[in-house]
Amino acid sequence: MLGPIDLGVLISYCNLMEELKQRHAAVSKVLTDAKSRQFSLSPSMSRELCYLQLRMICELIALGCLLVHGDIPATRTKRMQKAYAADWIIKRLSELHPSFYPIPSVQILDPAGNVVSVEPISKPYLTKVDLISLYAECGGVLHRGTLKDIPPASYKPLDFVRIGKWAAKITQLLNHHQIPMSDGQRQVWVIMHGKDDGQVRYAVMERVPEAPTM
Repeated sequence: MLGPIDLGVLISYCNLMEELKQRHAAVSKVLTDAKSRQFSLSPSMSRELCYLQLRMICELIALGCLLVHGDIPATRTKRMQKAYAADWIIKRLSELHPSFYPIPSVQILDPAGNVVSVEPISKPYLTKVDLISLYAECGGVLHRGTLKDIPPASYKPLDFVRIGKWAAKITQLLNHHQIPMSDGQRQVWVIMHGKDDGQVRYAVMERVPEAPTM
């Protein structure tokens, strides 16, 4: 018989996702300002702000995965518990439980607004490889650089399209996602904006044994 998933872990995961939503909203605000070229900060500082939030979002996703998979003994080592680098956590969890990463999906509703099924999404989302790539990109941006990085007199306005694409992939990954547990029988289903209050909500789903054929 499967033991219960710790309630405190699930609540903590939801709290991490609420923080992630706030950071994602900050990126979205900058992107909205960029479209109208009306920045509260300089364009370069606005870009850096976006990449800082994207880096933190990568870490929140990685820490969330580590938190939910605390039932795996190897995740409770001192090194894992002190880890914060998103790329290292993702790579280590991949070794311990290859299916640890959130699976994005979309809810199919009936005319009354009730969920009738859940299907895989068709739009691009932030994969494990993407997350590691984005984390490295953030690290490269969040430094002033060297003398060769000083912009020339013909410096062109910064392009925020790439940031927008990253933000969209994050939305596609997390809006409604499932996290497979290591027992292979359960998943934690998470919706980022609950129907009633807009808050992060979760449900633990367990595989139902197939009925025997006659």
